[in-house]
Amino acid sequence: ENNEKLEATVSSAALKEETTSTEHAEAKNEWEMKAKNLSNQNQQLLDENETLRKDMITAKERSMERVAAVKGEEVAGLSQKVDELMDENKKLRENNEKLE
Repeated sequence: ENNEKLEATVSSAALKEETTSTEHAEAKNEWEMKAKNLSNQNQQLLDENETLRKDMITAKERSMERVAAVKGEEVAGLSQKVDELMDENKKLRENNEKLE
């Protein structure tokens, strides 16, 4: 009778150990899947961040090109205005010399 009780206890302990091992393996697999999903999400965010960074650089370059173009137009306009004023000044000097 003691042997039967002992065998039942050992059997129960073995069953509990097997159940615990199975639960541990399932929990480990679940956490590994969660870690893999988080890793994939992180990589996706890193990829999106890199795309946005490149887009911002492109936008900045285009903006700088546009500013340069506008500045170039302004400089050309000022240069033309200076030429016109110099021509007008020359005509005024010529007229002034004629008047003298």
